[in-house]
Amino acid sequence: MAETSKTLCIVNKNYDDLYFINHVINIYIAPVDSCIIKVATDGTTRGGILGRYRTEEETKVAYSMLINGIELGRTVFRMPSDEEVKIKINSIPAKKQRHITGKKTKGHGAS
Repeated sequence: MAETSKTLCIVNKNYDDLYFINHVINIYIAPVDSCIIKVATDGTTRGGILGRYRTEEETKVAYSMLINGIELGRTVFRMPSDEEVKIKINSIPAKKQRHITGKKTKGHGAS
């Protein structure tokens, strides 16, 4: 029986482009406009934009979701929508705030 290898495909946020991971050279957040995730290919196909997001934070979360999908070995990864990114951001626990010196901030509430 022939072994079938699964090739990961990435569908861009607008659902109008599909990229096979075996043709991808680089996936990166654009340095000029940090709200865009771009893909560079090996020349057998053109590169393009995987997604545009509203803020740098949203872009980084979407990029993290993409990397997680690749690590999990999914066959098809669809770039997350703005709403999916917002839900993901809201599910991340807030970091405890500390003073610039590293000391815990004082609570001024009653105990």
